Amino acid sequence: MTSLQQVSNQQLNHLLPIRDLSEKNDCAKTASTSSSGMGIIKAMKRVVLVQAGSVWGSGIIMDAVKGVILTCRHVVKSAINSQVQVRIDFPLRHWKVADVVFCTKMSSPLDLAVLQLQNTQYLNLTDLEIASNYEKGQDVCVVGHALFPRELSMQPSITYGVLSNLVTVGDNPILLQSTCAVHSGASGGPLLCAETGKLLGIVASNSKDTRSGASFPHVNFSIPMTAIQTALDNFIKTNNVQCLQMLNTSHKDIQRIWTLQDDILSEENHNSPQSRL
Repeated sequence: MTSLQQVSNQQLNHLLPIRDLSEKNDCAKTASTSSSGMGIIKAMKRVVLVQAGSVWGSGIIMDAVKGVILTCRHVVKSAINSQVQVRIDFPLRHWKVADVVFCTKMSSPLDLAVLQLQNTQYLNLTDLEIASNYEKGQDVCVVGHALFPRELSMQPSITYGVLSNLVTVGDNPILLQSTCAVHSGASGGPLLCAETGKLLGIVASNSKDTRSGASFPHVNFSIPMTAIQTALDNFIKTNNVQCLQMLNTSHKDIQRIWTLQDDILSEENHNSPQSRL
């Protein structure tokens, strides 16, 4: 079955201050129901199933012309000859071969991979809207091929929740926590604004207590698009993979957030539930 990496949210809000971005929220509450539905539908058409050996996950087409797909590193770790199978459901359900052109290093806390389709025939997609700001408490949804293998997952599932936490380094969002139900197979799928359909981030993990083995699908974490977009845009414009190297961050605060290595897990707290990414 698929591999969804897992991380605890134990006292996550003590790591760094939460930034209030409500004044510049892209997810306007005044959006009509019809426009909201259309935004979600447009984004869902870009969600793909990524199969690497016996492991599958989700991804999202970021550029239909060049066939660039964003997913998670752990989804494609079993890729054979740096190639994976990608199922596209719109406008026709069909399979394509994609090259794994970039994966962040295992030392990077940003669990990301960039794929490129070997051909882009039949890709007829509208422009993807990407959010540049986030508001704690805003309505969100996760779209992905969770739980069911490709034989049973004929279309991506969608779950709703709220953006329950926003963690920043300085003024830069680096982790989004949501209450959407996230299960195995959702990795690499999009976290969307439920009002506009704008892309907020890429789902990377849910949470698990490593002692009991219990998972908590409603406590999950996504990588904000604001942390990805510059590198990805530069790659799409130039086709130079070196542009993506900036995603291999070694920033200690970012690493601490995503691995939860902080004083909160010190000796005096050794009785607290311990979980890992």
